Amino acid sequence: MRLEKCWFCSSTVYPGHGIQFVRNDAKIFRFCRSKCHKNFKMKRNPRKVKWTKAYRRLHGKDMTQDSTFEFERKRNRPERYDRNLAENTLKAIKKIDKVRSDRAATHIEKRLKVRKGKERREAQKELEQSIHLVKAPQVLRQDQSLTLPKIKVMVSQPKSEQNQAMEDWDTETTVITAYSTNKNENKLEPKHSLITKKPTQETLAKDFNFTSTVFFSLPPPQPLPPPPKPPSRFHNRIKETSPLIRSKEQRGS
Repeated sequence: MRLEKCWFCSSTVYPGHGIQFVRNDAKIFRFCRSKCHKNFKMKRNPRKVKWTKAYRRLHGKDMTQDSTFEFERKRNRPERYDRNLAENTLKAIKKIDKVRSDRAATHIEKRLKVRKGKERREAQKELEQSIHLVKAPQVLRQDQSLTLPKIKVMVSQPKSEQNQAMEDWDTETTVITAYSTNKNENKLEPKHSLITKKPTQETLAKDFNFTSTVFFSLPPPQPLPPPPKPPSRFHNRIKETSPLIRSKEQRGS
């Protein structure tokens, strides 16, 4: 399997992927994706685009000089096939890749040490300049004026179970409140009952002795019908100009 390198970003192009462009002078340009191809057509320099390998190597972000790069060079010399040589080469490729990745990691660590040291010096300088803004926790406990006062916040109480049950009732259920008269005392005593079907007045009169109104659940409101459309101007013109309509109106009058 032959793995090519993208001309613009230097990433790996696997078989069946990427774009290949052949110029008039028979020079072949291979691109890993349409993004690199568009940048090539816009005549952009890969050394000036920050996300390319050429930019990173030019500015010292990636490792450039190492003995492991000598193994990956393309050599245009024909070699006689040797089975033992091929096996040893495949085994050596894994070792070389591991050595290269380890050296690249150490290179990045060395490069970041400079930046981390610079950030540490800047943070230390800022702390020395604004040390008066930092207060220890013990000082805050002793002096209450340095802390913000506590503010009471009103929290809405949760709904009771009875109110929640009243909201969850279906519209088909009917709540009837009846007031029965007590003969011994001239007082009205309420009686509550839950009925799923709307009873008639006769059944209510048999079951309860009450003198009050009965409330049923109303159906949901229906949308109002659209208003009638006014007569058009064209209809009025026909009415004014038509002789048949005039004669009928004259007869009626």
